[in-house]
Amino acid sequence: MKKIISIFAIALAAVFAISCDKDGENEGSGSIEGTWTFLDHHHSITLTLKGGEFEWLCSGFKDTGSYTYTDGVLTLNVSKHYTAQVDEWTDDGKRVFRDYVEDTMEYWGPRHAGKAVIIGEAMIWTLTEDPFFGGWTDSMILLRDVTKITLDTKKVQGTWEFELEQDTEILGKSKSRLEIGDGTYTFRDVYSIYDTESPVVDGNYTRAIRVATKESGTWSYKEGTVTLKVKECFSSTSGDYATGYSHSPVNEETMEAETWTKLDGNYDRDAIMILDEKNSMLYFYGMDLSGVFTKKK
Repeated sequence: MKKIISIFAIALAAVFAISCDKDGENEGSGSIEGTWTFLDHHHSITLTLKGGEFEWLCSGFKDTGSYTYTDGVLTLNVSKHYTAQVDEWTDDGKRVFRDYVEDTMEYWGPRHAGKAVIIGEAMIWTLTEDPFFGGWTDSMILLRDVTKITLDTKKVQGTWEFELEQDTEILGKSKSRLEIGDGTYTFRDVYSIYDTESPVVDGNYTRAIRVATKESGTWSYKEGTVTLKVKECFSSTSGDYATGYSHSPVNEETMEAETWTKLDGNYDRDAIMILDEKNSMLYFYGMDLSGVFTKKK
């Protein structure tokens, strides 16, 4: 299944209603101070905010300096930048960086500026043209303490959707739909791939094909973590590289293919689910099934 979210390409468009009465706090949601982490085995982020000072660790780089949090906008003002001299993997599969040395890399103005919504132990951070991420205006979920995240499993039941701009105008938007029941779920995804039979202009294919995937199974929740037990997976694409691929037509509204090809299922995966009941948004972060969903009317 297509991976929707990654640390360097989280193109999620979301609008947040935020109120703030003083630096360091988001009204009704607790203090922004503390240590926040973005969960990723390869490019994890650790952001520590305390007493107006910050430390940012990501992929062998470290920034330090001061920060401000005003009107819901978090701005990191970098004063020093460091690079790790050691990059290694532990026996249990974790990537470790150490022996940081100050670097001479120059910065122009503040970095990592953007809206930061605090929902309990989660921070939903919409970046604003951050140079570390190539200038994208992206969103990510950072967690302060996953074991303290609470979830009303009844209130998340329903149908949730989001749309995502793909890389080019030819590919257009992808569409995802998450249907959550009482212990069951179905995830549907419709997106575009390049039509390799189309004419090539300036090295790019000029047409796209709409394809779909669908999976269903059961889900449970404990101590901040949602466990998905995938039972069935389907794709609108069939065939292989040797014999060639064929694509069944997809209904954009129902997100159903005329003909589904069954894929391997029966496996488990974990995710984080955070409900913003006030704004009818569901933040879902997990392998291959991630996004900022809004409740379907």
